[in-house]
Amino acid sequence: MKMLSESSIAQFSHTKMLIFFVVLVACSAKSVTAAASTPEEAVGSPPVLDARSAAYTSLSVQRYLRSMSDKINNSEERAGWADVRAALMSNLQKGWPEIQWLRVKRWDIAFTSSNLHKKEPMTLFEDPEFFKFVSIVESNYPGNIDQQAEVKSWIGKKTEHDVFNLLKLGEIEDGKLFAGQAFSQFISFVSKSAKSEQKSDDTLYKILYKSFGNRLWGLLEEAMIANPDPVAEQLVKMQLQKWRAEYQQMGYVFGRLQLEADSKLFTSVSGIYWLKYVYLLKGNDDESVLIYLELAFDKMVPLMLSAARKEGAPEQELMQKLQEIQFGNWMNAKWDDKDVRKILSKVLADKNLIEKVLIEKVLIEKVVNEYADFKVSRLYALLSA
Repeated sequence: MKMLSESSIAQFSHTKMLIFFVVLVACSAKSVTAAASTPEEAVGSPPVLDARSAAYTSLSVQRYLRSMSDKINNSEERAGWADVRAALMSNLQKGWPEIQWLRVKRWDIAFTSSNLHKKEPMTLFEDPEFFKFVSIVESNYPGNIDQQAEVKSWIGKKTEHDVFNLLKLGEIEDGKLFAGQAFSQFISFVSKSAKSEQKSDDTLYKILYKSFGNRLWGLLEEAMIANPDPVAEQLVKMQLQKWRAEYQQMGYVFGRLQLEADSKLFTSVSGIYWLKYVYLLKGNDDESVLIYLELAFDKMVPLMLSAARKEGAPEQELMQKLQEIQFGNWMNAKWDDKDVRKILSKVLADKNLIEKVLIEKVLIEKVVNEYADFKVSRLYALLSA
């Protein structure tokens, strides 16, 4: 019987560390649609490969699982990831005994008879039948440390953008993007590539913003409403920081989030994040935020806070804090605010007040000049901070 050459053996060698990522790439064409439509209860974190599964992972198995429809765009990838069945056919033509071919043919039989070809990557590695299949493949080809290094090098040369495109994440157009297994694997790749958590978050945000542009906020909002996720929440915070770095006014962000100035403003996820943006610009000072809200929405503010408390909106502690400050201001106000309200009335009647953030200082300065009152001076100081 003609024995395999050393190069043939090396071609089918192990790469234990990378099986999950490569199989996920291999199955992405089939699984990416499922990631967008899988019921929420079926969506979870990628399975952790235990010692047993790690011991049974090989390059030959990965190549078998790789879809024949995948495009191979460069010589390096073509050399490293050629379809295993093409190599088998080539050896068969060189005179492999029939029994050797039948032995290898069992791969197809074992894989399809157990319906492993219908498994999603999420459950494939948990199926006992998969370990039986791996044993069949592994029994034929020993590992080779040089080939492992070659494959690791191939993966190492892929950028985060490359992996994002390989997993076809840009094709998922709804909030389920962040709950899918492919996205979890992408996060894992980015985390391992980055030297720090901050760099990982920055890279993740930049890639998503480049891919989705202004649609990113819609995806994040949908994700936060359906099933709040720590990653999505972190990305929301980064979006707010981006607007702040661009010196975007509160009115711009209000319009960008397509919010309505009604009593239910703070019962929505977007409304809460707009309020957090106000906090960013107001130095996280509760009283300054409340003053801004009262200037912008006047008598609507008590209704907004009450509605948020009644309907169980997020950030209940924050709503309660603002409400208590407002009640305290009403009780402690010794000065007559009717004259101040008279000055403010024309501006408060302007529906575009939300766009005129700078008018606060001008208006309050006029109030201070006409009404030398300690309370009003303190109000001005808060707004000027």
